[in-house]
Amino acid sequence: MTGGRTVPGLLRGRAVDTPGAVALCHPDGSSLTFAAWDRAADALAAELVDEGLRVGQRVALLFDEREWFGYAIAFCGVLRAGGVAVPLSTRLPPRQLVDRATATGAVGTIRAGGTVPAGLGGWRRGLASPGGGTTPDRSTPDDAAQIIFTSGTEGSAKAVVATHGNLTYGHDTAPGRRHLAHSRHFLHAFPLGTNAAQTMLLTGLAAAPATLVVPRFDAAEVCAAVEDFRVGTLFLVPSMARELLASGEPHRRDLSSVVLVGTTGDILPAPVARALGAAMPNATVVNTYSSTEAAPARTTMVFDSRRPHAVGRGAVRVTDAAGRVADPGEVGEVWIRSDAPPRRYLDGDDTATFREGWTRTGDRGRLDDQGYLHLVDRDSSVIHSGGTKISSLAVEQALHEHADVLDCAVVGIPDPVLGERAAAVLVTRAGTVPADLRGFLTGRLSTSEIPQRVVCVDALPRNDGGKVVKRSLRDLFRPDGSAPAPAPQTAVERQLAGIWATVLGVAAVGRDDDFLALGGNSMSVLRLARLVSDQFAVATPVSALFTRPGLVEQAAWIAARLPGPP
Repeated sequence: MTGGRTVPGLLRGRAVDTPGAVALCHPDGSSLTFAAWDRAADALAAELVDEGLRVGQRVALLFDEREWFGYAIAFCGVLRAGGVAVPLSTRLPPRQLVDRATATGAVGTIRAGGTVPAGLGGWRRGLASPGGGTTPDRSTPDDAAQIIFTSGTEGSAKAVVATHGNLTYGHDTAPGRRHLAHSRHFLHAFPLGTNAAQTMLLTGLAAAPATLVVPRFDAAEVCAAVEDFRVGTLFLVPSMARELLASGEPHRRDLSSVVLVGTTGDILPAPVARALGAAMPNATVVNTYSSTEAAPARTTMVFDSRRPHAVGRGAVRVTDAAGRVADPGEVGEVWIRSDAPPRRYLDGDDTATFREGWTRTGDRGRLDDQGYLHLVDRDSSVIHSGGTKISSLAVEQALHEHADVLDCAVVGIPDPVLGERAAAVLVTRAGTVPADLRGFLTGRLSTSEIPQRVVCVDALPRNDGGKVVKRSLRDLFRPDGSAPAPAPQTAVERQLAGIWATVLGVAAVGRDDDFLALGGNSMSVLRLARLVSDQFAVATPVSALFTRPGLVEQAAWIAARLPGPP
């Protein structure tokens, strides 16, 4: 069965076929069987119907990750009663919880414990006790089942509606055809309210192994659970993978049971994929590319060192802005599709995203001559610098290759001459910008791609899905892009910065600036060489400056040849 079912129908089928099998379990030893899950969802559905919940009405589900069993029961109970579930995480600020519940038109809130923020109107309730009756499933495959929100890393999050047919597509509960049959347990620690967590919930309904849920990601707890339960399949987002590797826990625990590591939600950097393979040598590392809007459409890619940045192939196409299908190697808008009933935006603004079964992902990419998709960047993250389009993703991939860089993000910041320039925010082993970073990047990136502003932070801001919230990173830089770059320090640097400002027509020059990235070219370098020769009394060939575009590099070259004080 690949579709045409409801979510409560999947649960009822498992409760009949495998009533005593463990559906969900926790590292503390607690568990929930399919039969118990079905009975509790049934009891909740009966109470909701008695209280007047009408088919199609939306119900907010407000749960902490420690309450996964209760969340799973509430989700299926609401759907069996004919309602539409609106998963919300307690991690969200109260104001945002209220805004999201209001935007979806939720008529009430189910909360297993704790308080409900003021402003979440309608009724609030706990969970019903398991009953003994059977509530008819009031939903159909074509009915809306859930409303979840996009990540909103570069703008406002949007509400996305998925039907039962969309959620159940591809899930076959027949014995011998269930997913992940190589495992007794599969483990994840995805936060409630995210598309990844919803995927895990549906996978747990149909998969052969039990779902082992770690409430919040902690490398030590995850590795301990893998060892104790002999987990066969481990699901992560790339940020979790980096944290896992940095913790050293894979070397202290026996992870030999893992045969599949699946990552989703973001691009998996090649160094991270290689490190995962080394830490769990029995595992195949697979990255899944999709989006909240496109699911269950996706591409999957077993990590391949020959194509380290590819994300798979299949039902994917790349087009230009007019909709023309791009040629191999040509960069354009990425669209993916599946035969599942498509999702839609709650506000109905669908025309730019959903077309004839295809879903626009918001990413830019290219297909190689073998049909593999290579992502270039998010549309909203492309940096437009002096007529050049810079891929923040490409710069991040180069930064990840540096041994001292644990995590990174690249954004565009305003520049008075170029419009935008690249800036990088790093998490490093030493907590400082590596001294050799510019030289390391020189052989990997073009001059315009090398970040001209680099700062270090303890951790990057991430949303519940593990994606970097790039819009908040720009707050680290003043709107004019002039900070936090250090000012020229030595007398030679200060005098040279003045010459640069004259030649390039810029208001200010920072110590980390690059002459070519600021708009310099062969003619302006020639003028620069003449002025340096005159003002410093140093014979300065153009090649000496052209091969040393950084202010610090040029100043050091000049200082070493000065006949006297500058």
